[in-house]
Amino acid sequence: MLDCGASRSKIIGGKSMNAGYEHRSAPRLPNWVPLEAKNYLVHTEMGCSIRALAREAGCHASTIMRQVHKVEARRDDPLVDEALNRLGRINRKDLSAPAGQLSEDTLSMKDQTSPSNDTPDQATIDREARRILRRLSEPGACLAVAKDMDKAVVVRDLPDGRTTRTAVLERSIAQAMALKEWIACGPQGRITRYHITAAGRTALRKLLAAGESARAGFGEAPAHFEGA
Repeated sequence: MLDCGASRSKIIGGKSMNAGYEHRSAPRLPNWVPLEAKNYLVHTEMGCSIRALAREAGCHASTIMRQVHKVEARRDDPLVDEALNRLGRINRKDLSAPAGQLSEDTLSMKDQTSPSNDTPDQATIDREARRILRRLSEPGACLAVAKDMDKAVVVRDLPDGRTTRTAVLERSIAQAMALKEWIACGPQGRITRYHITAAGRTALRKLLAAGESARAGFGEAPAHFEGA
């Protein structure tokens, strides 16, 4: 059993971490959260030690330590910081529930449910990513995010010097895309601009291919792409 400290038991997640947890609230991290971010949250929110996480994952402690340090360093990105804060708030309202141990089957089932009304699910992220990443692939395009705005906007600089808006998306989706490293921020200010990354272009190709396969009848349902 992984000892995470009952006093800080708030969140767990990850397919390789579903068994043997004793905690005070149900595991509600969505499946789309990258594994290194899950390890970071389990460490910082639940108080699980690096060694305990490494034993559970079957890897060296230095591997988990690098993941934790990488995610911590990425908090300089406003959207990444917001995403981690949002995920860290999941189920905190349930901390008053009696302590107890859930079975592996129960944990696996709960990990697949929607964690929060304001946290996007995989299908929503996939649908929006196909739309937004395609726009961000256009020359001169970027995602503009302002501190005081609930939505993010894709804008494109035109050859004649004008700027046009090509798409709008919910801030929570932009947070997920940043956490998955599909977009990366440039210099920060009142408005921070994000550009598509190599990982984002790879994700777009896979999402578009999955959509084409589904429309052609090669699959019963669209495939989800969970790559970071």
